[in-house]
Amino acid sequence: MPDELEHEALEGGLSEAPSPSAEAGARDPQGAEVAPPPELSEGPEEAAEEKPEEPRLDPQVEARRAAALSFVRRFGDPILKSRATPVDRFDGALRDQVARMAGLMADALGVGLAAPQVGVSQRVLVYRVGLDAPVIALVNPELEWASGEEESL
Repeated sequence: MPDELEHEALEGGLSEAPSPSAEAGARDPQGAEVAPPPELSEGPEEAAEEKPEEPRLDPQVEARRAAALSFVRRFGDPILKSRATPVDRFDGALRDQVARMAGLMADALGVGLAAPQVGVSQRVLVYRVGLDAPVIALVNPELEWASGEEESL
């Protein structure tokens, strides 16, 4: 995965499947277009091999993805740093919130989305394990075990 896509996934917080066109249209947190990293020079034997061009997304899918990602909070947003509140009312509003989050996640071609990522300070998470898999919602999830290992950014 390109460094920019890893960086964008970490900053945006949205767990998303890599986009074939992400490298070409990468943007920084302010929305400015970022040039892809320069390619390493190839040796004579590698230059003879042509790399197949990656398929691009359909323009409508690309537009829906961009629109959905515009609702996702980025690294540095205060709501992402605060502790989300537990859900205490399981009603139609929660059902609507889960449906909205599932729709945004699907349009963004993502695999997981937490409520704070869309500006809602609630302990709600939606995810799916594959494109054809059903969306699963977790409300008030709690970690039961965590490794002592730390990962640096």
